[in-house]
Amino acid sequence: MQLEEMPEIPEKSLLVFNKVDKVDSETWARVQQDYPEAVFISATQHFGLETLNAIATTN
Repeated sequence: MQLEEMPEIPEKSLLVFNKVDKVDSETWARVQQDYPEAVFISATQHFGLETLNAIATTN
């Protein structure tokens, strides 16, 4: 599924992009700009997991 094909996000949602270590820097920069409220993680690289955990435990 392409980003443009994703359904609209409900008001109270947490959008998480995983496997950010697998995309090129240009794509990642575009997605960060298009979805500034999203959390970006890489489970294998342990990137963003602290942020995700902090958000998940406060909501």
